[in-house]
Amino acid sequence: MKNAQEIIKKIQNLLRLSESANEHEAREAILHAQRLMLKYNLSTESVEEIPAAPTVQELCTDIGSRNNGWKRLLSVFIANNFKCETFYRASRPGVCGQRVTFIGQNADAEIALSVFNFAVAYGEARFKAFKKQAGRLDKYDQITFFTAYTQGIRDRFREEKQALEQQYGLACLDVPACVVERMTSHNCRTAPNKNVGLFSNCDAARGAGYTAGREFNRQQSVLA
Repeated sequence: MKNAQEIIKKIQNLLRLSESANEHEAREAILHAQRLMLKYNLSTESVEEIPAAPTVQELCTDIGSRNNGWKRLLSVFIANNFKCETFYRASRPGVCGQRVTFIGQNADAEIALSVFNFAVAYGEARFKAFKKQAGRLDKYDQITFFTAYTQGIRDRFREEKQALEQQYGLACLDVPACVVERMTSHNCRTAPNKNVGLFSNCDAARGAGYTAGREFNRQQSVLA
């Protein structure tokens, strides 16, 4: 194992690089730093050059009002994977539509939001390609595809997490207490979505959706 100070110094350099004006370079640096902290079981505070209170961010994105149940479910899987909390509410009073909010410490919320936006765009592109190939589909086939898509992503994330835990002999870090406290202060929770489910018998839609989720690349999503 490398010297602990060398690892911390490398992470500090990556965190400084994450402030680069080059968006792709900055996102790659954040992801690399997060992986090193997970690998060596280091907290954000232990690698900060100047001790400071953790910064909790709240970042949100609109998800529309129609057929958005899979997006809400997807936000839960992604938030759990990046040590964040998430909830959804109306976009604005009197406006039809909903908004998903990610709550995370330091860069965690930024990474979660970036991965979420890419995952939505990637899933929609894969469905468009499947629809073109499959021909006529009804709305339940579409729900089936996207539900299976989120399940594919969930299963891939779980396997990657288990592989890290087995390889490095450590438990992935839980959601920080300050993030849980912020979530609690909103007096809300991420309610289960009753509109998501495998509503059709279209095995092709289920299979194509799940495969698309399994093939989703979170690293590519941060660099996109």
